[in-house]
Amino acid sequence: HTVRDIEVLLVPNAGWKDAARSLIKRGLHERLGEDIRIELRLLDGIPTETSGKYRYVVSEVPLPESLKVVMQSPIS
Repeated sequence: HTVRDIEVLLVPNAGWKDAARSLIKRGLHERLGEDIRIELRLLDGIPTETSGKYRYVVSEVPLPESLKVVMQSPIS
C-alpha cells in the first residue's frame, strides 16, 4: 500500500446494485483527489480485531523515517 492507494471493504445488502461502485469511487475521488487509486472489495463480512471490535481505518503504509523519529519522541 501507498498513500495514494485506498482499499474499501464493503458488505453489500440484498438491495446492492453494482452501479453503487462508481458512486462510491466518485465520492471518494471528490474528497481525496483524482490521483488516488481506489479498490472496492465486496465481502460477506468484515473481520474484527482480536478485541472483537471493528477498525474503521487501517493504515498499512510504512512511515517515512522522518515520522518514525517523531513517533518515538515523548510529547511534552
